[in-house]
Amino acid sequence: MADYSYPLPTADLGNVALAVERALSLLPNGVTANSTAVSISFSTALTAPQKATLDTVMADANVGKVPVTANSVYTIDDFMDLRAQLKTELAAFGLTFKMYLSGSKVTVVFDKVLTNSEKNNLKNTVLTYLKQTQ
Repeated sequence: MADYSYPLPTADLGNVALAVERALSLLPNGVTANSTAVSISFSTALTAPQKATLDTVMADANVGKVPVTANSVYTIDDFMDLRAQLKTELAAFGLTFKMYLSGSKVTVVFDKVLTNSEKNNLKNTVLTYLKQTQ
């Protein structure tokens, strides 16, 4: 396990993990913080170019903050509420699933292999939970 420490950012740590993943195409194993620093963990040591990229990302004062943009922005208000509603709505299609959280990652495991029609129903159902906020 390789840990890298940086000054504590003001953003949500889950968003910091996502910013790191976007930059490195590698999701950290963990992002933890104390009152002054954040520690970002990977299963193996980063290469020199990866470490330089991580340093650049973490040096950004806005790391992990939702950007102000003119682009379309959608938000899911409450993930746990979404989970309960999604479970109810997908049950109407005969779909049941289990959800697993790992850091900022969500994995959904269905109780069967989905047909193309079921996959389309899933996509349409999930899209209804995205609220356009900009």
